[in-house]
Amino acid sequence: MDDECSCGVACRNQRFQRCEYAEVDVIQTERKGFGIRANSDIPAHTFIYEYVGEVIDDSLFRSRMHEYDEEGIKHFYFMMIQQGEYIDATKKGGLGRFLNHSCNPNCYVDKWVVGTKLRMGIFADRNIQAGEELTFDYNVDRYGYGFYNQHLTIRADAQPCYCGEPNCIGYIGGKTQSEAQPKLSHAVKEGIHFN
Repeated sequence: MDDECSCGVACRNQRFQRCEYAEVDVIQTERKGFGIRANSDIPAHTFIYEYVGEVIDDSLFRSRMHEYDEEGIKHFYFMMIQQGEYIDATKKGGLGRFLNHSCNPNCYVDKWVVGTKLRMGIFADRNIQAGEELTFDYNVDRYGYGFYNQHLTIRADAQPCYCGEPNCIGYIGGKTQSEAQPKLSHAVKEGIHFN
């Protein structure tokens, strides 16, 4: 991979290929199930983890939503890469899927091009202290039988939000994509279809 960039081994755009992840642990939270905690201080805009899973197309995405609902899976995790292409981390995924929602998150999700592929990275939105739980705003809308957005798809029923932030709206979901869109980086806005 180093020969693809004139910077060689000093290229900072190879963090995905080299799996240069922040030091994190999976934790059991009091009310939110599993979560991710920083093991060391993380400076703002640091690459934390890649959101990985099976890359699927639109028809398989819709099929799996029904399948998971019929199986009684309470949480299923789809992240849109671009229109018609999704990462399904429900049954095969990495640690990134354990980041919980917060109404005042300390992380954000951004698209990066690696070679010829779009990849989804989780980055620190601000300086994060060791021991802090890592979170991002799911920005979800409820569409029929599932939450759907540029980040995740989860069950259709509004779930209580347990982030505990002063600005907490009390539940996950229900925001409109038109309200959420200005909060996204330019890279994330490109290629996302807002209904």
